[in-house]
Amino acid sequence: LGDYFSSCKEEVMNMSLTEFDQESFERQIRAEGISIGLEKGLAEGESKAKLEDAVIAVTKYNIPVEDVSKDFGIPAEQILKALR
Repeated sequence: LGDYFSSCKEEVMNMSLTEFDQESFERQIRAEGISIGLEKGLAEGESKAKLEDAVIAVTKYNIPVEDVSKDFGIPAEQILKALR
């Protein structure tokens, strides 16, 4: 391929430069960024809600931290920190 590109260098350069659509590229990057940001935000929101529910289980229903930790899959230290 190296020989082909060398012999057709001008044509290859023109094709690569004219086929690239900057606006389309930027739209795609923004869409992917929004998608990634949204997924990350949802995951963080779910984690926060899960921790809040764990704190409620401990404070309102008097369930031991160790049990809540196991049931919710949250480290006991994280629950204790949220209780402070």
